[in-house]
Amino acid sequence: MPGGAGGDVLWPKRIEWFEQKATRWKKISFGPDFGGAIDAQGRLYVWGTSEQSFIGPLQVDVQGAGRRQGFQDVQFSAQKMFVLTTSGDALVFDDFLAVLQRRAAPLVEARKAQEALHSAPDEEKVQLESAAKEAELAAGKAAADTSLLKLNGTALWFQKECI
Repeated sequence: MPGGAGGDVLWPKRIEWFEQKATRWKKISFGPDFGGAIDAQGRLYVWGTSEQSFIGPLQVDVQGAGRRQGFQDVQFSAQKMFVLTTSGDALVFDDFLAVLQRRAAPLVEARKAQEALHSAPDEEKVQLESAAKEAELAAGKAAADTSLLKLNGTALWFQKECI
């Protein structure tokens, strides 16, 4: 399809998670298969897809540079996330996609287990059913996990050093 993939959303669509969140949003940004938002309190949230499984939005707990700072801007390249803190520090998160993919791994495995179960010959389905049930339980736990996503920020530039 010219201008996008067949699965792209071509018309505005309300996202329930944003409507349920009792906050005001000051920034939202998107990458190819992921996105991020900053709320009015300067908290950072990210989400994304991994092999057709969606994870998030999850609040980010910044480790390393930028720890305990608020955020005012977020931008994405094809594989990295860049943020600007409220104190003017610029940070890059090189590992955020890998961390999101690890968090989404049980969802991906459950989808693969279901696909294997449905395409297997009848004599193999009994063996695959228990694996699919276990994968589905792990996926349910992963989907319900709203714990903070720990990401390590690396300083690109610090406002304090330029003064």
